[in-house]
Amino acid sequence: MQSIRELTENAPIALLYFFSEDCAPCLMLRKKLKDLLQERFPDIPFILLEGKNYQELMQEHMIVSFPTVLLMADGREFRRYGLYSNIPSIADDIARLEKLMSN
Repeated sequence: MQSIRELTENAPIALLYFFSEDCAPCLMLRKKLKDLLQERFPDIPFILLEGKNYQELMQEHMIVSFPTVLLMADGREFRRYGLYSNIPSIADDIARLEKLMSN
């Protein structure tokens, strides 16, 4: 099993997306996040983690529902988002994190 650090080691900022293929809201949010990253943050990795394949990682990071999005900074959780995530807020958090890390 890969750790979060291994998944994000080559990226100072990354977005981890825990989901289930059986979850309709997961599919909608995934598309919105993918579009956001392609348009505004193309250098940030979007790592898709289907829950059934990452049970240990989910337990380790207390992922209890889908979708769950982790905004990572240097391999550590910076923010966590759930089902009712607001895309503009996520975009603002990513921009803020980029600014913090560039200083």
